[in-house]
Amino acid sequence: MGYSTTMAQILSFPPYVAAAPWMLSTAWFADRYRKRGLVLILNASAAIVGVAMMGFIRSHPGARYAGVFLGVCGCNSNVPTILSYMHNNIVGQSKRSIASALTIGGGAIGGIIASNIFRQADAPEYRPAMIAAIMTQAVTILHVGKNFWVYGRVNRRADEGIIVVEGQAGFRYTL
Repeated sequence: MGYSTTMAQILSFPPYVAAAPWMLSTAWFADRYRKRGLVLILNASAAIVGVAMMGFIRSHPGARYAGVFLGVCGCNSNVPTILSYMHNNIVGQSKRSIASALTIGGGAIGGIIASNIFRQADAPEYRPAMIAAIMTQAVTILHVGKNFWVYGRVNRRADEGIIVVEGQAGFRYTL
């Protein structure tokens, strides 16, 4: 973004400070209203807008830096939200343990991928990496949208007494 190395290091801290209250407020909302999927979509959308601002606004470093805030807030807030969403929708400790391991492992693989897609050859815009980051958030939105449809349908059938979800009377998927 045109900042010196020292200034870039200093400016990397504030977005993470801003992400803390964002994460707490979205977690509170998701817990209070049991709308984890909605919060996932909100956070992924914020990340998309933020990454797009970072990657595609060229003339204004301040706007690009604002995009860093949105991207960090959206991405960091989705980590605990995804884990909670998963735990709310899986019955049984063994299933939850395996799902947690797969989810955390997937995140670790994402870190490996990220370290390889931000290539020096693409500097300073890193366009392919920015597009990849946007696409991963878009896939999150599509997946949660699919879950709304599937889980909503199953919950309605359970409310009508047609099925018992996950073999647990009274269990409903969290949307």
